[in-house]
Amino acid sequence: MAISFDHDHLVHIRPNGPMLITGPKGSGKTSIGVKKAAYLLENYCSEVNDRILLVNNSKSLYEHSTNLMNRIKQEKVQTLMDLFDSGQGKLDISSIDGLMYRYYKSYCEDNNFMAEIFDEEEYYHEILYEGIEIL
Repeated sequence: MAISFDHDHLVHIRPNGPMLITGPKGSGKTSIGVKKAAYLLENYCSEVNDRILLVNNSKSLYEHSTNLMNRIKQEKVQTLMDLFDSGQGKLDISSIDGLMYRYYKSYCEDNNFMAEIFDEEEYYHEILYEGIEIL
């Protein structure tokens, strides 16, 4: 996966905490994020507890990020270190709503809170189907 010189610079700068990448649609934000995650896995995630969280703003970008990461893994030349540490479980790719839902579910479990998220569209479909059955 090829990226521009400017993007490559963002990928290879030394990590210093969370990184926020902004820009217009189609500017390469997702590609930079995925390449940065791969770079961090390869060069900085040597400790057992090291983790990377890559968050996108939509489910489609989550799927795109996952596909890009799979392509990077396929293109990667295997090294001796890969035999010892594959980076499995160190990268979590999520959409922001998926991440919030995960924390919500964890909160519910930790506090014995039984609630479901209301899906307005599904609710109206149920009413519509019920009305059709009655008619």
